Amino acid sequence: MTIVSLAVLVSMNVQLAQSLKVTSMLSTLTLVQNVELVQMHVRLKLLAWANIQSLKFNGYPLGSRFLSYDTTALNMKRILSGLLMLMSMGYGMNMKAQVAKPALDHSVYKIWQNVGGFHLTDDGKYASYLTNVGEGDGSVSVVDLKKTETVTIPRGSRAKFSFDGKYMYLTIRPFYEQTQEAKRKKLKGDKLPKDTLAIMNLKTKEISKFPGLKKVESPREAGNYIAFNVEVDKKAIPADSIKDAKKKKAKNQKETLTLVYGFKEEMVVDTLRNVDVMLFDESGKQLFCIATDSTKQLFVYNPETKVSKVILEAHKKADIQRPVISEDGNRIAFYANTDDTKKFDENVEIYTCRMNVENPKPVKVVTNEIPGLPQGMLVSKNRAITFNKKGDRMFFGVTYPIAKKDSTIKDEQASLDVWHYQDPYIATQYLQVKGMAIAHQNMWIYCIIFHHRPNSITDVA
Repeated sequence: MTIVSLAVLVSMNVQLAQSLKVTSMLSTLTLVQNVELVQMHVRLKLLAWANIQSLKFNGYPLGSRFLSYDTTALNMKRILSGLLMLMSMGYGMNMKAQVAKPALDHSVYKIWQNVGGFHLTDDGKYASYLTNVGEGDGSVSVVDLKKTETVTIPRGSRAKFSFDGKYMYLTIRPFYEQTQEAKRKKLKGDKLPKDTLAIMNLKTKEISKFPGLKKVESPREAGNYIAFNVEVDKKAIPADSIKDAKKKKAKNQKETLTLVYGFKEEMVVDTLRNVDVMLFDESGKQLFCIATDSTKQLFVYNPETKVSKVILEAHKKADIQRPVISEDGNRIAFYANTDDTKKFDENVEIYTCRMNVENPKPVKVVTNEIPGLPQGMLVSKNRAITFNKKGDRMFFGVTYPIAKKDSTIKDEQASLDVWHYQDPYIATQYLQVKGMAIAHQNMWIYCIIFHHRPNSITDVA
């Protein structure tokens, strides 16, 4: 008989037997959801129990430091371990049948919810998150992390905190069924139900609402103000009693107003009219606006002083698009076409203006005639202008001009399509692929660098 030291093995078996009691196995398994983990859980318990029982079977005390057993005990342990493993596998299969999940149908997706859009104030006092519903109305919840209080705003979305962490502003969407009913009636654009802007005081939990919301603009890094466009009813002027003896009922007309809201003041501090585009600089001290009234204007507005300065003024049909501000806020660039005899796509010009001077004046720096422009290509307004970190370089895009449509009658147009048997496409697909290639060529935009000092360009792609 061979004497073997099994003090370590026995001590491990005793600990396993004490921590994994067979009597509590069924209650523990009910808490385990994963079937594979259930099977592993059962096997570990039963193998530990089998090891101890095999030692007890041969009359060896568990408290001994040195134990000896022969091959009979080892064979018995293996037999019991194998039998118990088979039992555990069978039990695991039964558990798998018991925890089978029901089949999903379309009704589940209507109530399917997910959480996202997490935000946290800089001081760590408040947090917000968004709850989306598959087919229904979601909500925004704001949590007071100190008091562990939660306020839920139904149909809320796109929530943001003010930079001082004292206010939260968000969009309240129309009811889901209301929007779906409008879509069934094939309503589009401005005829669809409008959102509502809500501004919440996080301390008092008071909420101010502004219906008819169209757009919200806020600074990126700092600032005490936000600007947003709302659609309101405008009273019509009564009809002339001389021209029309019977006075016509005044029809409500829609007007878009730009409201500037101050968080410290907790109110709308100013109202701007006829503003189409608005853009804050990163500090939130300057609001750049494009307005269309009797003329087209690009101006900069200071929310604190309520003073505006016109940067560029042109005729009403002029185009001014996509203004962008350098990171330091000292320079602005934008696309423009002030020539009413040319289309915008054919005559895209880039203006820049220094804002750190008393009287800012725009300068036309890029046209289609600038030296160094790739041959046969024009400046494109479809790529946003960007600055480097220093603000001394500007990136813009160029593309091939769009081919003009042939105005001749189709029967009078001559066409010839040549196909070779080694071409990658068969003859029936060739014309379709050829048309797609031409369309994609007109969509390609290549990047160009403009250097302010000296005024020159570099083709990078």
